[in-house]
Amino acid sequence: MEKTDSDSAHPAFTVSVVIPVLNEEATVAQAVASAAAAGAAEIIVVDGGSTDRSVLQAREAGATVISSSRGRGLQQNAGAAMATG
Repeated sequence: MEKTDSDSAHPAFTVSVVIPVLNEEATVAQAVASAAAAGAAEIIVVDGGSTDRSVLQAREAGATVISSSRGRGLQQNAGAAMATG
């Protein structure tokens, strides 16, 4: 496909998706799969101290997993600080 002048006006970009979790074993794998299917270049799951298998499920689904203090805002900020997209 040939590039046009309008292509340069809209540079390519990557998207990082940050998913804060706390005991989300039942849904985290589907959330990661949905983000991947939507074209996310990077998926970061931020665990706030889960006591279930959320971390394992997220890793098995292909996400990068980090830990953070509990609290949705704290978790989102931790993920955003790590994101590259």
